[in-house]
Amino acid sequence: MSRFLPYMHFGPSNQLQAASHVLSLIQQFFPLFFSGIRRRQGRNKRRAVLWLAYQFANITATYALGRLSLSAAQRSHRLAPFLLLHLAGPDNITAYSLKDSKIAGRHALTLFVQGLGAVFVLVKHQQDLAVAGCHQGQTWALWIANFKVILSSVEREDGEEEPRQLYRVYLEEDELPRGGFKGKEVDEEEFLMRRAHAVFLVCKSAMVDSSMYDPDRYFLRILAYLRENRVDLWTLMEMELSLMYDILYTKAAVIHTWTGYCIRIVSSLTVAASFLLFQLYGKEGQSSRADITITYVLLSSSLLMEMASLLSALWSTWTFSFLCATRWTSLRHAALCSKKWHCLRNMVLSFRRLAYSTGIWSYLSLSRRWSGTLGQYNMLDACTARPPLLGKLVVRLVFSRLSKKLGFSRLAEMLGFGRLAEELSYNVVTADIPKGLKDMVIEYIKFMIKDRTVNTLGIFREQWGKVAIKRWLEDKQVDDEYKEYLEKRLGAELHKGIIVWHIATDIFIAQRKAWCVKEAVKALSNYMMFLLVKQPDMLPGLAQNKMYQWTKESLAKEWEEAGVPAYVSGLHPSQKLANMLHDKEVTQDLISNRLFFATQLAKRLLERDDTMKLVYGVWVDFLIYASNQCSRESHAKRLNNDGEFTTIVWLTAEHLYQLQIYDAQEKHH
Repeated sequence: MSRFLPYMHFGPSNQLQAASHVLSLIQQFFPLFFSGIRRRQGRNKRRAVLWLAYQFANITATYALGRLSLSAAQRSHRLAPFLLLHLAGPDNITAYSLKDSKIAGRHALTLFVQGLGAVFVLVKHQQDLAVAGCHQGQTWALWIANFKVILSSVEREDGEEEPRQLYRVYLEEDELPRGGFKGKEVDEEEFLMRRAHAVFLVCKSAMVDSSMYDPDRYFLRILAYLRENRVDLWTLMEMELSLMYDILYTKAAVIHTWTGYCIRIVSSLTVAASFLLFQLYGKEGQSSRADITITYVLLSSSLLMEMASLLSALWSTWTFSFLCATRWTSLRHAALCSKKWHCLRNMVLSFRRLAYSTGIWSYLSLSRRWSGTLGQYNMLDACTARPPLLGKLVVRLVFSRLSKKLGFSRLAEMLGFGRLAEELSYNVVTADIPKGLKDMVIEYIKFMIKDRTVNTLGIFREQWGKVAIKRWLEDKQVDDEYKEYLEKRLGAELHKGIIVWHIATDIFIAQRKAWCVKEAVKALSNYMMFLLVKQPDMLPGLAQNKMYQWTKESLAKEWEEAGVPAYVSGLHPSQKLANMLHDKEVTQDLISNRLFFATQLAKRLLERDDTMKLVYGVWVDFLIYASNQCSRESHAKRLNNDGEFTTIVWLTAEHLYQLQIYDAQEKHH
């Protein structure tokens, strides 16, 4: 019996092999507990450690498996199946980025080679192959985490309307509490999470550009119910995007199927049986306490991870969705109607409430909500910032001048060193969502839908900014020349429009006294500039980095020629630069024409006292247009890196458009 048990003999010559097994095990734990930081935290030290653990996990396990295949000692082969478990990885991370899903074919080839190696080791020494099949889960998840498979699932769900109608039946039992969810973030998240599953088809259809016209769909009635009860639509969008994150970057799409549940159960039972048999028979005739200890650590840790994965799968809200949609009525009745699944889920919620009250909730990033911050980049701040510290100067020297002299500047650029030096010279800050911005966005989206500037696919047809100008002119006495000038300054290209209005907004705000929306306007202007400079993929069209660099050089030149000290009259340097641009006549030439247009626009806006609302509206219009026209792939990529506000705006517009179709149908009835 003992020769079939997962016991490993680590003699003096096998210490490196023992270390590789233990290291492979350790690399499984960090992703298991901290993979959630990808959803809420962008630049973070733990994220860097997570990336290293993800990259080296397969390498270490493959290396250990390779040493096993070359080893002659029979005892050294008995933990080979558990190395396959390490290769499979935790359920909450399969792809670190969307690129991993695109090269799923390469992963499949790697799986085939690793599988052959494992089979060689196991068959050669007559080992149990039961666990080996579990390794396919990660590659399977990578294979189906692409837009084509999501489109197929959308089309399949279109033909399964009847079983999914049961969502409404089971959700009606879970009513809104009296007084709302004030101070009950965990309960609010749970309430909206179940409804997010019910309406998730809207998000999936939008992600793959699949249109839906049927106003009688079950999810539209659920959305209408939530609207009537004034449930926070933004939080619902965050829940849906977290589900899309699960599909693209975790094993959720694999685990929560009949096959996935069976694999998870068989895997857990196999590891548990191995642990039990080792307890009973595995130590017979063995003398080394160190060997026994290491084997215990490997087996118990594997058992712990397998049981955690199994329980996590069973009490997940994905299981609730699976039970609502399954055609196996007896299983659905046993789990949902008898409240057995709800009892299990309530135990989880108790632990989550405890984690929330103790602070573990935020440390482990257990919340499915977006971080709620906007990246900020101000061009005037960047041009007037103090010189970087000595360490940053060294980095810029090494990655720019030295790399050019040594002839590896192109390699340094390919590796991203140039961008690193640029980021180190200007620290990107964040700002909370300005008060009233969400309501303003929803108001504008509804106006656009009502004004029929949205086509049947939910795409906005009007040029950025024109809706804002149109709304502002509704009750204003403005001549046609002023209107024509404003529309002309929107720019023929979105990137040019953002640059011109960004500089004009800073000049405009510097001349205005306190306004209630002043901070919101500045935050939104800086956010759109942040997207243009730091996240150009989140804007439609080709990146216009050269246009930005030229304008920045023009601003820096104006600041240097003025010879203004760092702080003058208590003003911030960027505010002083804005005042200087307002007072000075900027010449129009090839390099500084955007600076010329920006200063002229600011002066025209300052001619009237009621243009602050116009500027605010134009930036909201920029935001909505950019979110709607951004590629779906770019939205998906950012889900793995804290997400973007534009992604939530885009999905909100999709839901409001579907609700408009529903309302139109209800009026006919």
